[in-house]
Amino acid sequence: MRNRYGLADEVYICRSGERFVFLDAAQDRYLILKDRQSEWLTEILCPKPPTAPLTDKSEAFAVRLCELGLLRKNVQRGCGEHPPVPPPHAAYDNILEDKTQKYPCKASLRFFRAFSQAVWLERTCGLSNMLKMAAAWKNDVTPDHNVCLQSALNHTNAFHRITPFVFSSHDACRWRSLVLFRYLTLCGIRPEWVYAVRTRPFAAHCWIEFDGVVLNDQLEKVRPYTPIMVI
Repeated sequence: MRNRYGLADEVYICRSGERFVFLDAAQDRYLILKDRQSEWLTEILCPKPPTAPLTDKSEAFAVRLCELGLLRKNVQRGCGEHPPVPPPHAAYDNILEDKTQKYPCKASLRFFRAFSQAVWLERTCGLSNMLKMAAAWKNDVTPDHNVCLQSALNHTNAFHRITPFVFSSHDACRWRSLVLFRYLTLCGIRPEWVYAVRTRPFAAHCWIEFDGVVLNDQLEKVRPYTPIMVI
């Protein structure tokens, strides 16, 4: 009887090209596998047939991944655990017609509340707790089918009109996305926070989406990336 392996808690994977990439949220790290290692991981997580025994090399690699905290024995999280996210079809800059509309004073209050909470998270929490808090913020927003894309765009526009006074062009994507994510949840919007990777060369990126529209980046910039985790 073959050993069964699955992803450890707070570990996510995706295939970018021919290679698998791990996101280990607990350790705030990415790991990219070589081509041969990716073949072994496919055999470990997606055996065909399901009862097929592992080769000696795949078994040894599974044991090593367990030692690294990426896999666990006798769990079911594996291939298909996180279905592919549909690629975004537009970006905020391309579809919002009027970016000059005034924003209400309460938008500034929401922004500085979001900003202060994001600062606290950045200074006191690692990636794992940050993602858990973001998921809790989103879950606190009652789903409302009347919240439309235009509403999300208007709130995002107010956010972007405030940020030049606070952010610089050098602020990291994760930081800007964290503040925008919290801001939108305070507005009653349930956005998606997309973490993604690319290989050859390796790079990691993240951004905020709503209804397939990228809210804080350009569409051509995010297209080369493969989503690995979404809140």
